[in-house]
Amino acid sequence: MHMGSERRRIFVKEVPQVAPRRQRPINLPGAVLRVEGDGRIATVDRKSRQVVIWNTDVEPVQKVILSGLPDPQPGTEFERLILLSDLTGVLLGVDQVVCLDPSGTQRWSLRHPPWPRGRIGGDVVVIDHRLVIVLPASPVLAGYGVHPVELAIVDIANGSESGREPLLDEIGDPEGFHAITRRDGHGGVLDGGYGQDGSQIWQIKLSSGRAESIPLGTFDRILADLSPSGDEFLTTPHGTGGLVLYRWNDLTEVGRLEPADVFELEAPNNDSFDFYAWFLSSDQLLALTRQGRLLLIDRRRMTVEYQIVPRGFEALGIEGEISAVTVMDEDRILVHGQDGRMELCEL
Repeated sequence: MHMGSERRRIFVKEVPQVAPRRQRPINLPGAVLRVEGDGRIATVDRKSRQVVIWNTDVEPVQKVILSGLPDPQPGTEFERLILLSDLTGVLLGVDQVVCLDPSGTQRWSLRHPPWPRGRIGGDVVVIDHRLVIVLPASPVLAGYGVHPVELAIVDIANGSESGREPLLDEIGDPEGFHAITRRDGHGGVLDGGYGQDGSQIWQIKLSSGRAESIPLGTFDRILADLSPSGDEFLTTPHGTGGLVLYRWNDLTEVGRLEPADVFELEAPNNDSFDFYAWFLSSDQLLALTRQGRLLLIDRRRMTVEYQIVPRGFEALGIEGEISAVTVMDEDRILVHGQDGRMELCEL
């Protein structure tokens, strides 16, 4: 249903406003994360150690108790949980990685030099039933010098290592990593953030049994999402700039949408692209602006088609402003509000 358009003071060209066809509130227990390789999501309640798997209709389909999670101890609390498509869990901690089988019991653990708490954490790319894990190569002393980082190749089934390779690093002191695995299980993309110094993106793959990291070659891009086919990845600006698409296999730029093509940059309250954008499908993108507008973009033409306006989420507002989006499938998105609300929207 069309609801009008923003006046020219925001957009260069008229952008229609479209409400979701249907919208309903969702109450999920715990933090939301994606299951690697498919459309399901999971919620994690750290206190009860319960993981609930939800389908694309946001209906619970399975519950798992993480009985194999080590007791929290100073210096060993886990920072991140990754769920693989068979619901194997990988817990990334300050000084160890723990793998849990689909029943929640511990399969194996791997110790490593500690990350500084709350500052640096690794991530994982899944390739051919092996984990490529980002790990510190030596103990990390927060704030001092360059911290070498390695890619460790670990067998998911038994935790055996088959090699380590240095991560090619041209900046020096990463503050955190974010990885996305291709759905076909043959590689992925890794992002390392360096605060105000920028960020670096690598293509990650296995070559002759060795982990290979190929840098994108620019430090002003942030990894936003990987296409459903895994053939392209979407990036957002580290500072100012637009959306840029790259082909995965050779890191060639294949699409771009600049702020000047969308926003009235000279307007008193001008809007711009933010860090967050997603593939809704292979043909459509979503982008969240700094003022909380959710834009649907035609991937082929790289043009804004319309602004999605979920009920109760106002741009420029504090209560109800959109903070994030979880794509369930090409017709449904889960909209997260700054106030903690979540709404399932059918487009």
